[in-house]
Amino acid sequence: MNVFKYFGIDDIRDLADRVLSGKPADLDARARLCEAAQATTSATGRELAELADALAAVWTGAAADAAVARLKTASGKRYEQAAQFAASAVSFRAVCIALVKVQGQARELVDTANRLGAALDRALSIADDAISVLSGAGIANWALKKATGVDLKAKAKEIVLDLTRPILDEALGLNSILEADIRAYERVLRAEAETIRTMPGIVRPDAGPVDQPGDADLRRDALFRSVYGRDPVSANDKLMAEALDLQGGDATNRDPNARVVVIRITPVPGAGVVHGSAFIGGDEVLNPKLDGTLFDKGDNRGFDRSARPDQSRVSFFVDYESGVVVVRQNASHASNGDVEVGNPSVGVEQDPAGRVRLRVDAANPLSPQIAQDANISVRGDVVIDPRGGHGPAEVNGKVTRFPSWEAYQTTNDGAHSTLLTRPEEAHPGGTGPLIGLPQPTVPVGEHPNTLTDWRTHHHPDHGHDTALDEILEFPTTRGDDFYDYPVDRSPYPSIDSNGHLVIPRGHPVG
Repeated sequence: MNVFKYFGIDDIRDLADRVLSGKPADLDARARLCEAAQATTSATGRELAELADALAAVWTGAAADAAVARLKTASGKRYEQAAQFAASAVSFRAVCIALVKVQGQARELVDTANRLGAALDRALSIADDAISVLSGAGIANWALKKATGVDLKAKAKEIVLDLTRPILDEALGLNSILEADIRAYERVLRAEAETIRTMPGIVRPDAGPVDQPGDADLRRDALFRSVYGRDPVSANDKLMAEALDLQGGDATNRDPNARVVVIRITPVPGAGVVHGSAFIGGDEVLNPKLDGTLFDKGDNRGFDRSARPDQSRVSFFVDYESGVVVVRQNASHASNGDVEVGNPSVGVEQDPAGRVRLRVDAANPLSPQIAQDANISVRGDVVIDPRGGHGPAEVNGKVTRFPSWEAYQTTNDGAHSTLLTRPEEAHPGGTGPLIGLPQPTVPVGEHPNTLTDWRTHHHPDHGHDTALDEILEFPTTRGDDFYDYPVDRSPYPSIDSNGHLVIPRGHPVG
């Protein structure tokens, strides 16, 4: 049994995939290339310096002085470049060592998680046997309670929780350990990447941590080509290229990269791109932490179909023309300067009519651990109907009461439609996340029953149908049916052995 699905918490294997997909051999190869370049460049510097000395010994005059000066300047630049290559090699090796370490830790924790699954199976089997003994030969609970004073339902819940709580605690502990290990690795990665990025002459003469004119376009075009196999041409292509840009919108490029999930679907020509987001309207919201920090930053904007992909907590893009879905979670900022980015759980289904069910669960990585363990997150479960590419699409389903939600459609002929605007519920003192997120999701759209029909038609085995299911519902106790109808989490794109980008497909239903 999957111990994480049972308890409704993040699967450690999803976290592990983030680092296990990394290739230490590639980092080692880059380090060796830098070392080779350092040796070659340093040798060239020495040769130029020796030539300048030899020339100065046999040639005099103004022309000679100018030539010698140019040679010495060129020699000095080669020495500088050699030093940069050497420093880059050190950085690549530092990242390689950190990656090897966190991969080893991830494998150990995944092994432990697999053992927990077997332990959970045993615990539930023991609980089942104990409950069977209590219930006897099919005696009704009311009769058993009257005859013996034992409330079977309460006792069954007590037995199950007593046997499974230690397993839950250990599972939560595994997540905490691996998250801390990954954060430590990412600190090394960002620090060394900063070292490499700030070195002029490695990539281009004016390279640096801040985009130079044209850098963002080049980066986005490259990302777009890796997914689409062609250059971006139309306005919608440019929108999707921007959505794929992990770098985010901070001017200094010091934020951690956005987490971007890419999924392929069957195209619906004529439907253009349906895009939207969940964003915080205010400048800040309350998020008290143990270190005394009280606030996190909001997006400080209203509904805006032209908002950049990074101007929200979560943004989504369904490119029906090319059959590509992009969902991204942006970095969260605390008022004390802390910045982190979370890993959204994204599920995509598509029926034969081209309708897409998009299920997103995104937690604030700066929230206290107790809030993350309780699944207090930004959640949306919506069905996007392109209506065959004829007329405006529809968005129906359920979303959290906080933050604000929006959805728009842009067709290739430049027509725009507003499909959804749901403002966050007003709460005093920036308490929207604390009050709104723990509550059940609420309907949106003109036909919110579309989601209910989808769930019951395509997932009749989901939901809590029996009293025993209700007993075992733990730790999700807030009554949100969002958790009763899961969709398999889509993995991040990966690279195959030939260096090609591998993008997962959405799940077909119907």
